[in-house]
Amino acid sequence: MRKVSFRKADVEGFNIFYREAGPTDAQTLLLLHGFPSASHMFGDLVPRLADRLHLRRLLQEKRT
Repeated sequence: MRKVSFRKADVEGFNIFYREAGPTDAQTLLLLHGFPSASHMFGDLVPRLADRLHLRRLLQEKRT
């Protein structure tokens, strides 16, 4: 299984937290969810796709 990294990006005063997995030179797939608690639903999907896609899964955003 590929390593999953936790990252943060500052976008206009918001800290956007996300998980990233897969080769960075592969096509990127952004996994979006409807509720903050629903991001865990991608947990089983990430290991299945991380060998061939660069995945980013958004986590809860916080105002700085």
